[in-house]
Amino acid sequence: MYFELGGYVMETETFLYKERHLPDLSCATRETLRVFFYAVKGIREKYRNRHSGHDGWWYYSTALKKLDDPIKAFEFFYQPSTRTFFTTKEAIEQLGGRVDGVTNPAFSSVAKGESLKATIRTLARIGYKIFVIRYSGKEKNITRQLADMCEEEGLSVCVVNGGENNTHHPMQALCDGYTVFEAKEQDFLAGNLTYAMVGDLSDSRTIHDMLGVISRFGAIKIYGVGGRFNNPPEWVLSMFRERGVTYEKTSDLLSIAKEVDVWYFTRYQQEYKWWGWVLKKLKILRLVEKCWYARWYGVSDRLLFVSKSNCIFLHPLPHGHEYPEDIHVRDDRFLHYDPMIENSLLTKMALFKILPI
Repeated sequence: MYFELGGYVMETETFLYKERHLPDLSCATRETLRVFFYAVKGIREKYRNRHSGHDGWWYYSTALKKLDDPIKAFEFFYQPSTRTFFTTKEAIEQLGGRVDGVTNPAFSSVAKGESLKATIRTLARIGYKIFVIRYSGKEKNITRQLADMCEEEGLSVCVVNGGENNTHHPMQALCDGYTVFEAKEQDFLAGNLTYAMVGDLSDSRTIHDMLGVISRFGAIKIYGVGGRFNNPPEWVLSMFRERGVTYEKTSDLLSIAKEVDVWYFTRYQQEYKWWGWVLKKLKILRLVEKCWYARWYGVSDRLLFVSKSNCIFLHPLPHGHEYPEDIHVRDDRFLHYDPMIENSLLTKMALFKILPI
């Protein structure tokens, strides 16, 4: 199946799971990611000129309409999220769709014991065609399970992962990957960059899927910066081996600073650790984040001094003490802090446009 996107023809069977769903990025290839990023680049220009009178924007602003009837989408969020929820909503509405949602499962029949599968089945029968799921429950690979259920029952809907436990967040990875592509296009495509993934390597789903994107294009080296027991899951390390990517673990930010082209910082994922719950209960979580996590895995003046002048610093947000609040207005290497938010919108628009609705 093929879709025209931003002037490029995209083959979706190598990008979407069963040609309809996005539970993760395991079906994406280097070529489809490359085409996708160039398509987003084209959409960005049309989006920014949408009020200038130039032709072209109408083609995107009606993508989620059929005979003037808007496609209906539903956001089901187990976890709070400002950026993911509202950029998803805005992206669908910019394409002419309609969005409803639940930001707390307590306000759905899930609170009465209904399974998420039954909820999706009910909403699909009502007429919703796109489901964006942000899940923090106990089930593993729930987005893929929902996609399989929809296929088995003949439901012509699309299921998209908006963040699942501590494993996957493909929509964020598309945004982050595009941001690097936008900043360092040629070196990114050629695999001539050195990356440092800093912080919670074991439980940061944004790191896991960002590594999936990076490894498709290759790298001079990927550094993981974390403590002794803080490592990416085995499936990520196996992915590196399969794709021939050089990965090295370190706990010293300063020792690699002169090599790194792209820094990727993440917050402390306390919600996935039993001791995180204890720290929160004792009301010392923020103190631990500030005095321990930010000290070892945060941006410091010393790091800024020794880092490359042309490197870039990224963070998937929200950030904690590891990322100074106003750093993006004090250092040009953080200029992608705000554009990443617009990129989150643009990559979602490109994604929703290629869904076979």
